[in-house]
Formats: sequence, C-alpha cells, structure tokens
Amino acid sequence: MIYHLVEESIWNLVKTSYAPESLKHEGFIHFSTAEQVDRTYQRFYQGKSMFLLNVDESKLNAELKFEAADGELFPHLYGELNLDAITKVENYKP
Repeated sequence: MIYHLVEESIWNLVKTSYAPESLKHEGFIHFSTAEQVDRTYQRFYQGKSMFLLNVDESKLNAELKFEAADGELFPHLYGELNLDAITKVENYKP
C-alpha cells in the first residue's frame, strides 16, 4: 500500500483519473509509504485540510518507481492515478 496526500478542494474536482500539477511539471505523482506520510504532511501541507488516499500499488496502470529523495526512497507514479487503485479516501488527521 502507498499513500498520497491531496488537498480537499483539489480532490473534490476529480472525476475519472487523478493527474496533479506534479505530473505535468515533474513527470510523476509523489506518494509516501505509511512511515513517511506524517513527515510529508508536516513538511508540505501543515495546517491544510487534506485527504489521504490509500492506494493498492498492484492495481496501478502507470509505472511506479521508488526513488531517492531527502535520504529516503519515495514512491513516484509516472502517469495518472487510476481511481480503481484507490482503496480508501479519508480525512487526514496528523
């Protein structure tokens, strides 16, 4: 399982697939492991209202790579996130 934090206002606009700005600008979607989620929230989203997407990586249609960033390996998805790979969407409470 991998995880993605998304602002509620952005998630509420999603209809058929999810392709955030990072996909356009960096070529991939940022994900976290369970152990990395809180640190990701604290670094980039502190104080914002967020959803946490729980994603079954075995159901992804795009290529997933674990790549080094900040001394850790983070999951990066090289394509849109197909919604049927999402097993749960929940309000994130740090």
